Amino acid sequence: MYYSKLKTKISFIIFLFITLLVFNVGFSVVEAATFFLSPKTVDAKIGDFIDLEVRINSENQGFNAAQAIIQFPKDILEVKSVDTSPTDTIFNFWIDGPRFSNEEGKITFLGGTTNGVVGSSIQILKIVFVVKGIGEANIVVSDAAVTASDGSGTNILSTIEVARFDIKPTTIKIEPKIPTIIREPSIVKNLPKKPEISISLYPDPKEWYNSIDDFLVKWSLPLDISGISTVLNENPSFVPESKSEGIFDTKIFPVLKDGVQYLHIKFKNNIGWGPVNHYRLAIDTMPPLAFNIDVLKGLKTDNPTPTILFETNDSLSGLKHYLVMINNEDIITLENGEYILPVQDPGELNISIRAVDMAGNIRENNIILEILPIKSPVITFVSENLFVGEGGLMAEGIALPNTKLLLYIKDKKEAVIFSMVSESDKDGNWELVYDEPLKKNQYFIEVVSQDDRGAKSLFVKSELFKVKERPLLVIANIEITQFWFFVSLILIMSIVFSAGWFSYQLWRKQVGRKAVIAQRDVVNILNTIKNITNKMLKNYSDRNISRNEAGEMKFLLNKIKTKIEKTQKYIIENIKEIGK
Repeated sequence: MYYSKLKTKISFIIFLFITLLVFNVGFSVVEAATFFLSPKTVDAKIGDFIDLEVRINSENQGFNAAQAIIQFPKDILEVKSVDTSPTDTIFNFWIDGPRFSNEEGKITFLGGTTNGVVGSSIQILKIVFVVKGIGEANIVVSDAAVTASDGSGTNILSTIEVARFDIKPTTIKIEPKIPTIIREPSIVKNLPKKPEISISLYPDPKEWYNSIDDFLVKWSLPLDISGISTVLNENPSFVPESKSEGIFDTKIFPVLKDGVQYLHIKFKNNIGWGPVNHYRLAIDTMPPLAFNIDVLKGLKTDNPTPTILFETNDSLSGLKHYLVMINNEDIITLENGEYILPVQDPGELNISIRAVDMAGNIRENNIILEILPIKSPVITFVSENLFVGEGGLMAEGIALPNTKLLLYIKDKKEAVIFSMVSESDKDGNWELVYDEPLKKNQYFIEVVSQDDRGAKSLFVKSELFKVKERPLLVIANIEITQFWFFVSLILIMSIVFSAGWFSYQLWRKQVGRKAVIAQRDVVNILNTIKNITNKMLKNYSDRNISRNEAGEMKFLLNKIKTKIEKTQKYIIENIKEIGK
């Protein structure tokens, strides 16, 4: 069992890889698909056959592959067949299965279609069960995936809905569930009017629908109505039997098959049965047939307006229109399968086409179309030495003779500063002259050729060139602009001022040191004089001077004289330095 699951997953991965190679990006994708079974509920008895349809609601998103494991109670149900005929499935190839095992109570499949499809009730396959036991039989879907048809392999499955079968014994008769109204009808003089029917799932009897489910029918019930008769069949003018089912104003009908059916309803009162309302119910869940997209002159062409051809039909509701989208841009609606593209630039185009039928089902296809460029022009000259506010930009080059040229001046951020249309001469020469002043920036020239058909070349760009300020002078091949001149002048003045300020501060420090030295010398000499004087006065305190004291005083006076003379010289020199 493990290896079987592994094989299935590997097969699915291989299939996704193939779809990535084959299919291309189309309409935008979101995760919005619902995997469901129809009918969702069934009341049955032993021996009955039940047709279970596996369907996908892709909610306007294209898909081209799906896989799932469907499990059922093997003691209640038995698979008789799994139908994959063109009327029972949209898929046209199968990677794995569909296979079923009544012993395991399991059905597996992995398949796809070569074209993407869109719809609210796209049928994948039909399973035929036979009832062999009683009880509640839940049909469960697991390991499911729905792959977008955009080339990305995205799983867009968001919801899985299961089904439930209520199996009764064969002796119990299953009656339809009708909410009967018990009342006494009023007496009138005229026959009932035609019933006014309302069906929310199918609100307009003139339209086609692709949704299927058990559907509720409502009608207004006049007070005189004493009986109602309803029939659902394919006869547009059928008259129901004049036999009342009771009095009720709603009734649930089972899932419809593809095609046109009619709900016939009539009322009865005391006079008799009134006219019948034949309500048309048109169901189409199959998308239009697969189709190819052809391009006149091939998928690679230098024609800028190629013609694409496509055609399909829808056998049931009929084709409504086509939707064409180029490179995920605006959607174009067409009534027929021919479209001439507007002028296209060179490069790859992703063309996505959807065929939509009257019920809203969609078949889609995609191609990659490559528009080839014509010969590119050449830029041979671009002006140098362009200055702010002066203009004078020129460019020259060579292109195909007598060809229109689209010329652009762009800044380095690719903003268009100027554009013009020119034409090459008979020799292929062309030029661009732009005399308007440009701001200081970096620019480049961009050129593209275009012929009479509108076919274009690839864009050709020049090297970046600068627009700068004109210099005031040139020194040794160095350009000095007005800006840098004033910047330099300010810088020099700043340097001179700084040097003067530092010199002044240094001078002040030197003067301060010399003043301190002079002050120190003055203090020293005064202290010396003071000390000597005090000593002499001490010796003279007795008013008698001995011979020794007279000699000592003479020595001290000579010392004072020498000290004064020496200190005088240093003080005078320091005062002169301070004065400077």
